[in-house]
Amino acid sequence: MSVRLRRIKQEYGDRVVIKWKSFPLYPDYSPGRRVKDLPLLSATSRMRAAAEEEGIGYKDWPKDVDMPASSIPGLEAAKCAELQGEEAFERFHFALLRAYFVENHDISQRDVMVSVARQAGLDVERFISDYDGGAQRAVVLAEYQEALKDRQFSGIPAAFFDSRIWFEGGVPIEMYRRAIDRILAES
Repeated sequence: MSVRLRRIKQEYGDRVVIKWKSFPLYPDYSPGRRVKDLPLLSATSRMRAAAEEEGIGYKDWPKDVDMPASSIPGLEAAKCAELQGEEAFERFHFALLRAYFVENHDISQRDVMVSVARQAGLDVERFISDYDGGAQRAVVLAEYQEALKDRQFSGIPAAFFDSRIWFEGGVPIEMYRRAIDRILAES
């Protein structure tokens, strides 16, 4: 979805504002999680997205390697990157997705987050200070609680357009274009 939304932003420019909200894949802390514990649909949808569209990467997680114990640290790190501006967030966001989906790095580990921040060209000292400060964890958890209360959707990724139209899962970019064109035509 991130690659598709990046293209949407390029196509529509200032007519579209993208706001990222936190909804953890793994909100609990569960060390020892393995690929066999994932629903088959999860891996299948990731492989389909990678096959459908250039720029979307995915590599199967090794069966004998622990997956991240939680996705909260990655979301928290993304919020820390966002404190450095929209461009910093975007660079970090794509580097984080690559680290997890293509390079199979454990994004629940602090050293991995710092490495991703460095790769994304962030002010690493500021990132570390923000990350270690822990304030962004509260933001992530608040967004998660808000989504749980809202219950408009049951899966991720989810994309909402003007709070009127939403899609769950990886959908073709044309569906995003149709939703945006409809909303823009009505305004």
